[in-house]
Amino acid sequence: MRSVDDIGDELYALPPSMFTAARDAAVARARADGDVATARHLAALKRPTYGAFLVNLLALRRPDVVAELIDLGEQIRAAQGTVSAAELRDLTARRRAALSSALAQSRALVAEAGAPPPSATQVAEAEATLAAAMADPAAADLVRSGRVVKALSYSGFGDGSGAISALTSRSPARRAPAAPAGQPAGTPPAETDEQAELERRRAAEQAAREQLRQAEETLAAAWAEERAASDEVERLTDEINRLRTALDEASRQVRTARAARQAAERAVAAARRKVAATTGTG
Repeated sequence: MRSVDDIGDELYALPPSMFTAARDAAVARARADGDVATARHLAALKRPTYGAFLVNLLALRRPDVVAELIDLGEQIRAAQGTVSAAELRDLTARRRAALSSALAQSRALVAEAGAPPPSATQVAEAEATLAAAMADPAAADLVRSGRVVKALSYSGFGDGSGAISALTSRSPARRAPAAPAGQPAGTPPAETDEQAELERRRAAEQAAREQLRQAEETLAAAWAEERAASDEVERLTDEINRLRTALDEASRQVRTARAARQAAERAVAAARRKVAATTGTG
């Protein structure tokens, strides 16, 4: 018999629109097998948002990508206050590139699963959740488990407070103790505020880029539809011209045939007259 975690992995790799029905079916099977404990645990699993689904799918299908993100986040946390500004900028650039790559792979996995493409808002939620996993160990545990149900957020590296929005039954994570208000552990307030502002701007930029991508895709589809319609108009126009030519030719043939028929009628009439005349003479 499969474990609760194995069944949960399958459920959280499904698009949210399929989650509830699949979970209820799994609960019913467990009850039919007399496994009350499994049925109870499965029934407690909550349907994820689409943004959370993007993260869960990445964690379940590409755990190596998530592990690299979390490892990089640990490096950045360890470097806070101990490296030069240039080195910190390099780490920040690496972080940005790693997040972009992870999101791209998540979108590819969604396409492979046949799920609807995510909206800009949903991608931004997934990015915020992955960023929280890089900044907070508790968030990292949740993301690694593939059981995120809502988007996560964070208030800068070194501060776990507010990072986790929701937990599920697998891999329970403890919230890291919060630093005094306005002073994330190991990070100067000004630096934290600057990083938070940078993250907000980058999230907004990412959302805008995603909106642009979707708008460009819509435009490309509209162009393709217009070209197809234009091609159909040209095809029908050619067909109409061909039929008109055929009609003209058929009309000409009718006129020729009519003239031949009339000439034949006249010849028949003339022959009949000759026959009549010959008979009368005889």
